[in-house]
Amino acid sequence: MFGLNTRTTRFKNSFLPSTIAAWNKLDLSIRRSSSIGIFKHNLICQFGSKKPPSYFGTGPRFLAIQHTRLRLGLSGLNNHLYVHNLIDTPACVCGYPTENTDHFLFTCPTHSAHRKSFLAALVNILAPNVKPSLILSEARVRLLNIILHGSPDITLDDNNHIVDIVLKYLHDTKRFC
Repeated sequence: MFGLNTRTTRFKNSFLPSTIAAWNKLDLSIRRSSSIGIFKHNLICQFGSKKPPSYFGTGPRFLAIQHTRLRLGLSGLNNHLYVHNLIDTPACVCGYPTENTDHFLFTCPTHSAHRKSFLAALVNILAPNVKPSLILSEARVRLLNIILHGSPDITLDDNNHIVDIVLKYLHDTKRFC
């Protein structure tokens, strides 16, 4: 399939042109699969398929979906919507220029009342007796990764508990209702 001529990077990265580009990058043998089943099988053989950890299937379904959307960058946060050309600005209602996952979880003043207990509960599991502010200043990227993806370095029970804490924060903030 031929690619679309695009005038702007924003359009080039939008759904149709980026999908055509991804299709064109596939091996010819995959693109010429004779059925959808064979196509799926060939994709899995080339790219692999990993079963998600069990802790992602816990909690209320709606909140688990919102957690997954945050992990994939496909949530209702303004930056996620902006990246996919669904709204005109990535700005947060609080005035911050980019409402991304990091801002929503760690800095948005709109959710500060719920954030205190959220971070305290997380730090209690990951680093008892350490102030949440120290974790945020020294290990923020690592904490965000654990919140979104879990960690093989901690127990399954702790991963389950972290997911429960994240889902409670998502519920309490009512950002995705």
